[in-house]
Parts: sequence; structure tokens; C-alpha cells
Amino acid sequence: MKMGIGRGNGMRTGSGSIVTGGLLAIWILATVGCSSPQPVKGPPSPSNQEVRGHADRTFDKLKEEERQGRDVTQPMR
Repeated sequence: MKMGIGRGNGMRTGSGSIVTGGLLAIWILATVGCSSPQPVKGPPSPSNQEVRGHADRTFDKLKEEERQGRDVTQPMR
């Protein structure tokens, strides 16, 4: 008795089942791959104008603190 693949053992193999299996695998991979959660995006980058404005304000605050510190430590003559 010969027991080969697709011969007399109830299993049917052929090009139709291979193509069907391949298409099913591609569909599953595409579905799982496309349904994964999208990466979370961070906050938008500030514009150049915003960065300059923040830098200017910070510089002004620093200068003001330096002036106030000098007034206290070095009295005027």
C-alpha cells in the first residue's frame, strides 16, 4: 500500500489549495499589520518665532535679575 501525500489518505493537495492558503495567509498578515495601533505623535515643534520670543523673554528676565542683584550688593556712589 502506498501512502503518499494526497493519495488515498483523505487529504487533497493541489495548486488550488496552495493558492487559497497563500491568499489566506496574505490577507491575515495584511489585516493584522494594518490594524496595529499607530505610533503616538508628540506635541508639534514650536516655530522659529516662538523660540525667539521665549529666548527674548528669558534673557530679559535674566537681565532684570542681574540688575536687581547688583542694586542690592553694590550700592550706588
